[in-house]
Amino acid sequence: MEGIFADMRVMVVDDVEMTQRLVGAMLRNMGISQVFLAGNGVEALDQIVAEPERVNTLLCDWNMPEMDGMALLSNLRQQGIDIPFVMMTGRNDEASVHLAKESGVDAYIVKPCCPFQLKEKLLHVHRK
Repeated sequence: MEGIFADMRVMVVDDVEMTQRLVGAMLRNMGISQVFLAGNGVEALDQIVAEPERVNTLLCDWNMPEMDGMALLSNLRQQGIDIPFVMMTGRNDEASVHLAKESGVDAYIVKPCCPFQLKEKLLHVHRK
């Protein structure tokens, strides 16, 4: 199992710097050494398009300035970039979860999340 995490290259996309740091620390504690950060969808898209092999998993907030998580997902898929996409959001209503799943989100985490939940979702999206 540790090998799975060692091979992950995860980008955390969130406009709240504290969330970026907390999630980054959780990922590093799991053995994921390659953690990249972006403050919104535009930053993430620019980084991924410039270097598509750099990241093999996205942990993304829904509500962000400039480009939100759903718009980022749509842009990536339109460009043929099909990396596992985990939506990490405060939206916990059924309609949001349904919309995310219908739009192609691979896993959904309601914030705040715990390390166990994050680990389970990462394992889930990499078993697909």
